[in-house]
Amino acid sequence: ASLFAFALASASAQTGDKPLNAYAEVFPALAACFRQPPNTVGMEVTLVFTFNRKGEIFGKPRISYSKLPGDAAAQRDFVAAALRAIADCTPLKFTDKLGGAVAGRPFAIRFIGMPAQQRI
Repeated sequence: ASLFAFALASASAQTGDKPLNAYAEVFPALAACFRQPPNTVGMEVTLVFTFNRKGEIFGKPRISYSKLPGDAAAQRDFVAAALRAIADCTPLKFTDKLGGAVAGRPFAIRFIGMPAQQRI
């Protein structure tokens, strides 16, 4: 099984109601839902999860990597924001072709806390 990975430092997506048709469209669609909490610059968390054909998360995302400097409250806020981004953006609208291609395959997405001036 392959693993699709992408680091989300900042990205934007404007897919509207158009179904996603390529792997490369999935990551910006999820990144658009990430709202970085204050005091989390330099934090990173990678979430691994799978989709079903309909664009729904299959099972629960798991953390495969984290770098969480700072206080415990900021760490919790950052991880919660990453998990919330996945929850708030799914299910994604996939074309039949993309849904068939991604169903059951693991995705790994890294959320990175960036300074405000570097965010898009």
